[in-house]
Amino acid sequence: MKSASGTESHTSTGTSLFDQLFRHAPLPQVLADPDQGTVLRVSPAACDLLEESREALEGAPLADLFPEPEGDLNEFLDRLTRERSASLRARTSPSRVLELQATALETEEGPWAHIALRDVSAETELNAARGFRESLVEHFPDAVFLKDRQGVYETCNTEFLRRVGKGRDEVLGVRDREVIPPELAEHCTATDRKVLTEERPQVTERWLQRDSGEWVLLQILKLPHRDTDGHLHGVIGVCRDVTERHHTERRLRTSEHQLREILEASPEGLWMGDFETLETVEVNGALCEMLGRSREDLLGTRPDEWIDPADRPTFWEEATRRREAKTRRYEISLLTRAGERVPVVANVSTSYDPEGAPQHSVAFVTDVTHLKETERSLQRVADILEAFPGPVVLCSTDFKVLYQNRFARETLGDYQPGATPVSALTGDHTFKEVMQREAVPAAREEGSWTGEVPLVDVTGKERPFLMTVLAHSESDGQVERLSAVGVDIAPQKEAEAREKHYLEQLNRMSRLISMGELVSVLSHQLNQPLTALSNYATAGTQLLAQKSAMPSQIQELLEGMGSEAQKASGILTQIRNFLKGQSPDLRPLEVNPLIRELVPFICTGHAGKVPPIELDLDQDLPPVEADGIQLQEAVFNLARNGIESCRERNPESPGPLILRTRRTEEGAEIRVIDHGTGLPEGLDLEALEPFFTTKEKGLGLGLWIVKSIVQSHGGRLEAWNNPEGPGATFRIALPAAA
Repeated sequence: MKSASGTESHTSTGTSLFDQLFRHAPLPQVLADPDQGTVLRVSPAACDLLEESREALEGAPLADLFPEPEGDLNEFLDRLTRERSASLRARTSPSRVLELQATALETEEGPWAHIALRDVSAETELNAARGFRESLVEHFPDAVFLKDRQGVYETCNTEFLRRVGKGRDEVLGVRDREVIPPELAEHCTATDRKVLTEERPQVTERWLQRDSGEWVLLQILKLPHRDTDGHLHGVIGVCRDVTERHHTERRLRTSEHQLREILEASPEGLWMGDFETLETVEVNGALCEMLGRSREDLLGTRPDEWIDPADRPTFWEEATRRREAKTRRYEISLLTRAGERVPVVANVSTSYDPEGAPQHSVAFVTDVTHLKETERSLQRVADILEAFPGPVVLCSTDFKVLYQNRFARETLGDYQPGATPVSALTGDHTFKEVMQREAVPAAREEGSWTGEVPLVDVTGKERPFLMTVLAHSESDGQVERLSAVGVDIAPQKEAEAREKHYLEQLNRMSRLISMGELVSVLSHQLNQPLTALSNYATAGTQLLAQKSAMPSQIQELLEGMGSEAQKASGILTQIRNFLKGQSPDLRPLEVNPLIRELVPFICTGHAGKVPPIELDLDQDLPPVEADGIQLQEAVFNLARNGIESCRERNPESPGPLILRTRRTEEGAEIRVIDHGTGLPEGLDLEALEPFFTTKEKGLGLGLWIVKSIVQSHGGRLEAWNNPEGPGATFRIALPAAA
């Protein structure tokens, strides 16, 4: 029967029947008063589910039956009244969760709520476990995926999506070839089949090149996945980037290999012994070679068996200290198989096991045979320094003397190590000033400095020394010491003075020998100004005879006569300076005008045909620091030699003589190029000495004088045979004026 509102209703007879049916219903059910929130009836199955008797449950508040609802219980009953049905989950015990499905009933006794109960504990736990697994997988640092038996992706975590560079919608429901590169997809499909066929895990590693070009090593673990019934469902995969691990393992393997190689190749001997017994457990090749024994001979032995008997007490004294001192260092001598003594330095330390207990004694053994020999060699060097016939001084960077050899002590005065300043030995501050201003900066930059320094000896006399200063640096590059080695050059100075005087005499002799040629040159050069003077005088006489001469005309003639007289005087001055051989008067000069002035001198005074003189002058020459007279003399001698060589090769038609100037990086150069017989055999400009000549009637002074002049100008003289024709080239290189 239904009420007018359409809701089911029951009469008293029906209610009684319904009550009987309800009490015997096999399903867990509860009838409740929704207004009062109390239990009216419970089925036997509900009593079993709630683990309470019917008497305890009927009449009890619903809140007592369902103490932990997943929501508000009153809201649940209000929703039931409004919507005629409602559902709610409630925990009745720590391990049980019930689902309440309620339906509203209208009875003669009033509104009822029919609540069907269903135990969803297992489902809740399953959902919780599934949620936990999904959360765990989602936050797993490696890429995780699940594929069915057909290779279709069913799920994956965010890390997997990041690695393949796709969205979840692009991955789920598709196969490998649509997700990963083809070569990797083929590999993954093959391993999937193997996992499903063999039903056991598979681990593979695969190199993969990313879009950026970087290569990464992937380790892929695949497991067979079964459903809740135990049926094989698909494949679970975990993909991990092990590139860094691979590189680390490789570096570790390489480091271990290198360490073994280093220890084996080390020139120092390695010994490892048992900490307690000191029996040998390992040695390297260097120690075996040092002792002349094989590895097999040494293993199991104690070091005292191959230590010099005289040093065994030292060894045992140090060995007893191994429990107190972690590291020890001492010198002993080992005995080779042949009985020879080998002096060594042993650096011994203790190695420990993971629990911190001493495990081994380890010694690095250094053969100091060469060190001992070096010490003896250093002593010999010290003896040599002591006997050196010149001052040897070692000082600190603040110019405090640390060492003097015997010559310095006897000549400059004795010292207190680290306390005596250098200036106290030199007698003045000249040496210290030179050291600070020139020597030390140059030595710091270039490693050494050499220069002339005056020192005052113990008698107060100043003596010139050629000093070499060396800067001694530590490993960090900082200069820690300075040393100075000197040679007394007073005898050399005297020899140089005598040589200079000798050179001047030779120059004068050469000029006197060339006087015959110079007389003809002088005649030629003075002829022009003298003729001009005569012409001016004749013209003046004629003007005076006419009695109509203007004063301006007479003045012009007199000025012309004065100019020609000055020109003649200049020519005589040049010749006089040339003959006197004065010291170089160095000043900035233009080279080209000097060459042009020299041409008339070169061309005159020759018997027979003279080769043509060609000028090839660079108009962009810098000024050079030179004495014009001496430089012209050098070029004059080279040119005269060139003319003679051209005429010797072809007397009737001698080839041209070329005077060429060019700019260089250092300054300027002058080349005298002839087309003659070439350089004489045996000519060596570096070793050229006075009176060396290849000419039958030559004195051997001209070329040597040229070399001396060029060197006094700070230049170089070079010569070579012309590569593409006859003759030779002489080159004078001069530095530019400052």
